[in-house]
Amino acid sequence: MEESHRAFIALPLPQALIAEITRVQQALALSFPELRWSRPETLHLTLRFLGNLTEESLDCVAKTVLSVGLSTAAFSVKISDLGAFPGGQHPRVFILALAPCPALTDLHRRLEAQLETLGLPPDPRPFRPHLTLGRVHKRLLSSPPPEGSSLAEKRWEAREMVLYTSRLTAHGPFHTPVARGIFHD
Repeated sequence: MEESHRAFIALPLPQALIAEITRVQQALALSFPELRWSRPETLHLTLRFLGNLTEESLDCVAKTVLSVGLSTAAFSVKISDLGAFPGGQHPRVFILALAPCPALTDLHRRLEAQLETLGLPPDPRPFRPHLTLGRVHKRLLSSPPPEGSSLAEKRWEAREMVLYTSRLTAHGPFHTPVARGIFHD
């Protein structure tokens, strides 16, 4: 049986932003100790989760990431506020929501179209770009995240997308970059 690789495509974050997000997580952890916080090295903006791929499919997706990346101009992404999935009084995932970004929406649309030519069906869920801060695994939270964030209005420049493989462990996921699609200026 051919080996498969759990894979996804994402925008990596700059180290300075990761450091700021980590400080926000540490502050929130005082009020929400039941969350399992995303480790700094795993923070990213997911463009598409691919599931398990064969080595051959992974190679084809890597070429697609390179191709779509080369045809994409660098663009700015802005954080809007803290949020949660699902909404309401008992969230399970804390996120940083992102402001609407036509360049990001266009990148996602073009990437989906190219992946579909490889035989990968489109993601049935709507694209809701966000940064995952932490998750509750065992029970529901008693309250939603607080309003406001020191990161609201924070921007960063998206300069590449990366195809990662992901290995799940008892200590959380470990992501390995496989291919990079560098955006042009």
